[in-house]
Order: sequence, then structure tokens, then C-alpha cells
Amino acid sequence: MTVLFQTRQPTVRCNRCGHKTPITLKTRAYGRGKKEHYFTCHTCRTKYTSYCTDEQVRAWQKKARTETDSDQLLLLQTKMKERMDKLKEELPQ
Repeated sequence: MTVLFQTRQPTVRCNRCGHKTPITLKTRAYGRGKKEHYFTCHTCRTKYTSYCTDEQVRAWQKKARTETDSDQLLLLQTKMKERMDKLKEELPQ
């Protein structure tokens, strides 16, 4: 039997405890359509936020999937990054 591809869950080393942990992405919903996408260390439970989205970011992501103009795609990506960074800063600690 030939294995055409092998799916392997990515792992990272935790900054707090130093153990390797698989990235199991989870989503937490906040009010007004905001969503936080994160994973936690399986050993010490430290939480790492990957990115945040809201309805506007998700609309831009949908548009970016079908955009053929590279300049427009770059503009969308820049808008998304700025918006996601702002949303991440606004998360409750």
C-alpha cells in the first residue's frame, strides 16, 4: 500500500512549561460576531490566541478566496491583518 499523504497534527513548544504540545484549534464566541481562535498547552493549560475575527473580517476572507487581482488581494490581506490585530488587542484578559 502506498501512502499518498500523511496528516500530522502540528506541534509547538510551550513558552511557559517547555513541553511540546499539539495545536488543537478551538473557537470562542464573544458578542457582536467576534470569535477568538486559540489553542492551549496540553500540559500547563497556557492559552495562545492564534487570531480573532468578526463579521467584517470573515466577509473579507470570503472575498479573498475568489479575488484574482493581486493588488486587490494584497489590499484585502492588509485590511484583514490590521482588523484582526485590533480585535486581538480588545480581548478580555
